[in-house]
Amino acid sequence: MKSQKLDFSNARDRLLAEETFHFPKSRFAFLNDHFGLRKKHIHVLAAEPGGGKSTLVRAIIEDMENVPILFVGTEEDRQQQEIKFLKTGKREGDLSRIRFVNEREIFSCQDPRPADVKEYIRLLFVEVASSGAKIVFFDNLTTSKFFKAQRIENQELFMEEFKNFAQILEVCVFFIIHIKRDKFSKGIPSMNEIRGGQTVTMRAENLYVVGKIKIPSTGTLYDDELKFFVIVEKDRHGENTGKMYMLDYHTETASVVSDVKVNWNKFKELYDKRAKI
Repeated sequence: MKSQKLDFSNARDRLLAEETFHFPKSRFAFLNDHFGLRKKHIHVLAAEPGGGKSTLVRAIIEDMENVPILFVGTEEDRQQQEIKFLKTGKREGDLSRIRFVNEREIFSCQDPRPADVKEYIRLLFVEVASSGAKIVFFDNLTTSKFFKAQRIENQELFMEEFKNFAQILEVCVFFIIHIKRDKFSKGIPSMNEIRGGQTVTMRAENLYVVGKIKIPSTGTLYDDELKFFVIVEKDRHGENTGKMYMLDYHTETASVVSDVKVNWNKFKELYDKRAKI
């Protein structure tokens, strides 16, 4: 029987497509261990106000050094966003690949209806196409007038429309959102505390929750060192992983430089002990 020559051309094409589906590897294991940033996917990073999410996002953006980015703000205007990045020691030339925009510049109305939500997202992705952006960072979803946390139907429409455009234009979406917590709550934050949580978590492929804790540095509970952490609540397969990574935060530069995976059970035991104080 004559041997048949195998044709690998299709396999090579698929491999090339898979490689271009991913963005450059990040310095952070919590991203790389869970398939990294990917085109057509929605990533969500949640934290309490002041929880360190903006600091972490700036570090992730630095890792994507050759990737055009659209950074959409819902509270700060364009100049305020640029100043925040320049405060980290970046030069203006470093920001040339990042287009900053406030959602009011894209579309403004007093009381958005479903038709307004659709028009806003359409115009936002016109901005994506014209800027050539490959990643959209959206800060902060829970304060967006068009997401309207008090209207579940608007949340669902917003997420559905956003995901459709992300699929069509093959961009990665990275939502930054607040966790609304009871002021007496001291437990480990979770996706259940996200405002509009079910709508967001159902649509996201990857969900990360950021928090901070004071860890005893000399064996006592009072001589503490502030630490930031990330919990991977959900990965691309829709699994709640519960995997945790401690972030290496430098107070001198107010930046996050790396992370390391930690034992979840030991960390929770320490966190619960701290919460009782």
